[in-house]
Amino acid sequence: MKKWSALLLAACMILSLAACSSSDGQISVTTAKVKTGAVLSDSSYSGELKPSAEVTVVPKLSAVIETVNYDVGDTVNAGDVIVTLDSSDVQDQVKQAQAAYDTAQAAYESTAGGNTASTQLKLQQAVQSAQTEYDNALTSYNTVKANSDSGADIAQAQLSVDNAQASYDKIAYLVSIGEESDYSLQQAKLTLDTAQSALTNAKTSSQTNLDTAQYHLTSAQNALTAAQQNLQVNVNSVLPESAASAQQQVESAKVSLDIATSALDDTQIVAPSSGIISAINATVGEMASPQTTSVTIIDQSTIDFVISVTESDVVQITQGMEVGVRLDGVGDSRTGTVKTVDPSADETTGLFDVTITMDNSDGSLKNGMTATAVFSDDATRAIYIPKDAVIHDDSGDYVYKMSGQTVQKTQVTLGQEKNLYIQVTDGLTEDDSVVVDGLAKVTDGGTVKIVKNVE
Repeated sequence: MKKWSALLLAACMILSLAACSSSDGQISVTTAKVKTGAVLSDSSYSGELKPSAEVTVVPKLSAVIETVNYDVGDTVNAGDVIVTLDSSDVQDQVKQAQAAYDTAQAAYESTAGGNTASTQLKLQQAVQSAQTEYDNALTSYNTVKANSDSGADIAQAQLSVDNAQASYDKIAYLVSIGEESDYSLQQAKLTLDTAQSALTNAKTSSQTNLDTAQYHLTSAQNALTAAQQNLQVNVNSVLPESAASAQQQVESAKVSLDIATSALDDTQIVAPSSGIISAINATVGEMASPQTTSVTIIDQSTIDFVISVTESDVVQITQGMEVGVRLDGVGDSRTGTVKTVDPSADETTGLFDVTITMDNSDGSLKNGMTATAVFSDDATRAIYIPKDAVIHDDSGDYVYKMSGQTVQKTQVTLGQEKNLYIQVTDGLTEDDSVVVDGLAKVTDGGTVKIVKNVE
């Protein structure tokens, strides 16, 4: 950059000599040979490697974790069951939904085919069965509600916490005066932590049990109501148009059955895609929930590398461009490909994020490795000329290019500026020279006398 500026300054110092005509009548001019430079700046950009794909899956319902089938670092395939939850409550819901659907289907068949004593008997039995289910659900709900209201389990757990805390405080005091060992204090701390965990589980379990009992009661009530309605419709010798209503009951019951069946599927946390498990937040025996339980899977077959690029460089980076990448920690080099170029700069830094992707089929690249991207390549050169050589008019941008002792008016396409120079993307070659002084007197095809040529 400094060399180019000095050269242009030298050219400007002889302007007064170049602007005049020679004694033989030829126009005297100063010329400059085009210069070449790297398209991108020589700056390098560093960052960290990360997986090209990362997905986190969470349970869709709350239930006790029964099994955790994989560990961090294990490879899984799409569809593999990573975590299973207790499904006993959901299975009960499926049974109730299935019973309601069967009742609705029987009512529809009776309505469409005519009322018979046999059909009515089946419907009465369905009502009785639904009533029994409802009575059992109501009894269960009342029991759970009474237990929840009394807070006996929570109170007992709280008492254990209080006792453990008191024991811990006592031992801590004895340790401070040298009458008890640090090991005893550690054991007291472990007992306190266990009691506090049990208290948390007791609170969560109490609400979960109440919600489950309420759900069962509501489901049983709905099933009973549906069975009673179906029986009433049949006993009253439904009109032909009631068949459509019965069909709607079947469809409604089918929706409820599908929802319950889907909930049963949700008692498994399944890998949505193949990859490596990078994190598991699940412990057997704990209560799973969408807020506390998760599994993260990464795909490291390709690795992404995000860098923040300056405004002057980002305009020359295109999607699909190959980039040299140095792996700082292992002293290796790779070739990456530009995956994306952000269309807008970061509001704080003014830099543009560029994502480079690299093949990692051998698994040697790891998440978190540091790397450096270098765009400059001696094989990729740009042409620059002094900005004073460019003339602008209605026809566009042009220069006077030397051809022997004559000048040719040549239209050019300009790129970005670089100090006192400007890039020419089309119209000139590396071997050309252009007039930089005496432009006011030269004409296309005219003969000139070069008094100074700036290399």
